[in-house]
Amino acid sequence: MITMKGRLGRCWLFTFRAPEAEARAILPRPLVPVTREGQAFWNAVVCRMESMRPRGLPGFLGMGYWHVAYRLHVRHREEEGLYFVRSDCDSGLMAWMGNLMTDFRFHAGAVEVQEDRDWLRIGVDVPGGKAEATLRRGTARLPKHSIFGSLDEAAAFLKYKPRGFSVGSDGQVRVVRIVRDESAWRARPVEIVSQEWAFFKGMGVTPEICTEVDPIAYQWNRSEPC
Repeated sequence: MITMKGRLGRCWLFTFRAPEAEARAILPRPLVPVTREGQAFWNAVVCRMESMRPRGLPGFLGMGYWHVAYRLHVRHREEEGLYFVRSDCDSGLMAWMGNLMTDFRFHAGAVEVQEDRDWLRIGVDVPGGKAEATLRRGTARLPKHSIFGSLDEAAAFLKYKPRGFSVGSDGQVRVVRIVRDESAWRARPVEIVSQEWAFFKGMGVTPEICTEVDPIAYQWNRSEPC
């Protein structure tokens, strides 16, 4: 896999919990879910990727596109990261390249984000992956059913580790290591007014929180066995 560089522009991370047994049924061995109180955790991201290009090329040659991905928080040995179950984007070229270079299961379609100072509306129109969400800034609170004691506790536990795992047909685990400046990471919870995800239909997931992440530079290092 080519080492890629880019910038995470607009970004929202939706988190859900699900029974540990359901996550284990999805995950290939030897990956195991990260759990708390018998619950595993999904991370659905909607983000604007900017200046995406192979390392060594100047930024103006990079591509921009909207990316939606559904990932499970997982552990392999002593490392934690995300296992990509599905990825969507609004660029046919990037979907093709993504499937060529990774096994993150890309699909192409339309992604639209409308926002003003206080409100955000997200729409995803991809076969098998339609989604809608309305968010409001400045009024976030934990849902009554949350298993966390505070927003800060939830955000700290659910912040994903900068690694992406995949498992080949030979059972070998590979990891894409993400380079980001942790001191530059800025995220804050936002209120989920409404949300609907076709991907999660019938899966029995329970929403936890959504966080909005400030722009930050990223580098995706080539995958390697671990």
